[in-house]
Amino acid sequence: MQDDELLRALLAVQQAGKVRHIGISFSPANGLQIPSGYPFAPLVQTSVNPWTLRPAGLDGTEIVANHVWGGSQFGRQGETLVRLAKEENVTARQLLIAYAAQRPSVKVTLVGTGRAEHLRENLGAIGRSLSAETIRRLDAMGGDSRV
Repeated sequence: MQDDELLRALLAVQQAGKVRHIGISFSPANGLQIPSGYPFAPLVQTSVNPWTLRPAGLDGTEIVANHVWGGSQFGRQGETLVRLAKEENVTARQLLIAYAAQRPSVKVTLVGTGRAEHLRENLGAIGRSLSAETIRRLDAMGGDSRV
């Protein structure tokens, strides 16, 4: 099936009311290649953490945040994260969940877990608002904060 055929089929399914939203998931580098006006560009899933370069040109796009812990960087930045988390009275995991959730374009934050204690910890991040200074310090760890 050609891309145009696939696009028409997905839009037909949506117009028929069988699905509410259709979006795309991409790595930050691939996000730069999404043509403006692409039908699924208003809802994208991508990494949102202090170390991920945010794709330019996503203003007005609703983001589904994933990879909020930033992979191996979580371990490398552990000491700094723990210190910042302590200042905010949260755990390092809660700090990064709140960081992603507090980004203006982020509408959903994915934080899958296979352990009950991690789920309890993740739930503790709901409704947390980090200080502007903490956001600034997390942003300074890498990437840029356009998301």
